[in-house]
Amino acid sequence: AQPLCPLCRAPLLVVVLPPAPTAKTDLARRAWRQLAGSGGGASGHRPSARPLVVRSRGPAHPSWALASGATAAAGNIATAAQQPSGAAAHRAGLVRPVLVWFRNDLRVADNPALYAAASSGAPVIPVFIHALCEEGPWPMGGAGRYWLHHSLGALQAELRASFCSDLVLRCADADGGSLAQLIALIEETGASACYFNNAYEPWKAERDDLVDAALRSLEIQVRRTISAVLNEPWAVRPDERPAACEAGFGTINFWLAALAECDENEVEPLPPPETPLLKPSAGLPHSLPLQSFGLARMPNRRGEAGSAAGWVG
Repeated sequence: AQPLCPLCRAPLLVVVLPPAPTAKTDLARRAWRQLAGSGGGASGHRPSARPLVVRSRGPAHPSWALASGATAAAGNIATAAQQPSGAAAHRAGLVRPVLVWFRNDLRVADNPALYAAASSGAPVIPVFIHALCEEGPWPMGGAGRYWLHHSLGALQAELRASFCSDLVLRCADADGGSLAQLIALIEETGASACYFNNAYEPWKAERDDLVDAALRSLEIQVRRTISAVLNEPWAVRPDERPAACEAGFGTINFWLAALAECDENEVEPLPPPETPLLKPSAGLPHSLPLQSFGLARMPNRRGEAGSAAGWVG
């Protein structure tokens, strides 16, 4: 007999999802154990279209270790991957959301990752992960933290006012780093993809390669886009182009000659995505308050109170 709503006695639509095969879950867990033992990221080149086998190229950063609950979460993510997709998911109301992982690209205009996610037709979850453990040898100073606080606040306000959305804030620690927070968000929301713009600091590039490989091993789509540069550094390589070398090493023509042969053409800045951004049917996941990051602390100088103008300037 068809079940009825206990309140209004109307017929209920029941959607039965097939369970994930044990072998699939075991495969995901083995992938996590392999990644946890590698300690490093893949080379800083374009991510491949298939899962990567990540091997160490140097000392492991503590933030690259998986959190203690990551292995168990992997099984849950693999189960979520069995949900219907495409037209069937639309008809059943089970469209899986996508994550947009903001980093130093706290803007809505000319943001390829945000634009691509919004154009996918899936609900979008904007997220920023505060990860002090991943700043490497260039940690933010007081002015940088103050700038970050107000930039995050401005992005939150714009997403709320213009896009009917919000910025989900999470904080990472050295036990799991950004990867563990992304895993938690995927488990909470059932997200099917993660979009982010490439970073080019060596320690951040290796972290991104690790995240890319880990998510792909769990059948989570990863979309990496160009945002901070016009051409990827490995796409130009003037030292490998005869025409550039003939133009004169160390001159501007050395670079321009290589750029002229580059396959990647300059593109116009992207507009903001169309408003509003689609929200997941269950709403956005919980977010930490911005003040909990402790970014907007003014310096205490003897005999004078800190001021925003003096600190930033």
